[in-house]
Amino acid sequence: MRFHLAALVLALGIASSARAQSAEDGWAPPTEEVRPTSGEASFLSGRTLGVGQVLMAAALGWPGLWAHVELAPDSTFNVGARVAVVYGSPVMGLVTGAGGELIVPMRVHLFGEGDVDLALRIAPQVALGEGRLFGEAEGVRANDLGVSSRLEVGPRLGWRVAERVTVLAGVDAGAGVSWTNGEDVRAIGTFSATLGIEALMTLQTMLFAEVSGGAGVADGSGRAVPLYPQQEIFRLSLGLAYVL
Repeated sequence: MRFHLAALVLALGIASSARAQSAEDGWAPPTEEVRPTSGEASFLSGRTLGVGQVLMAAALGWPGLWAHVELAPDSTFNVGARVAVVYGSPVMGLVTGAGGELIVPMRVHLFGEGDVDLALRIAPQVALGEGRLFGEAEGVRANDLGVSSRLEVGPRLGWRVAERVTVLAGVDAGAGVSWTNGEDVRAIGTFSATLGIEALMTLQTMLFAEVSGGAGVADGSGRAVPLYPQQEIFRLSLGLAYVL
């Protein structure tokens, strides 16, 4: 808890520096012709990218580190691809192990007025790795191959609080399945809330911090040991993005 609070405090400090720099370098946000929403580039909040824009990003945190590319075929629809190397469970539980994850996040812009934007986030994802990351307690299957797939859906709100600075909030509900070698496929569900901040250092370069917390559920019927004994959700990303 202290760690991710400290991370957000650090991000707020970066945002303050970005705001101060605006007056020094003659910052001018994009015009309405570039983006018909409320201002500068964003890839985590409800404010979508402008038509034809491409954004690349990378971050580290928990449960892993990732690289991301975001495309804007339309100003009201953005789609991305995120590849992650994970050292913690990408589903639920604060357990460690080795694995990978692929997420295809999409944002559909629903509303924009002044400095506020709202979008629907849709994120299909699949992950694989050691069985301990996918609900298996210590033992033989904890070292076997595990796979999980789910779809998360939820709103994302973006508020441009000042030039270059956007805060974001959202909630997500997810449903999917989890499997490990030698076990049946099991249903899972996730529920989480997200807070974050984006700070543009230049027109193209962005620093960001995002933290999510929540809980999950898993079908452990008929098992001697519960599936996903730890069901808390914690995710943290600190990173850099660049608009091409």
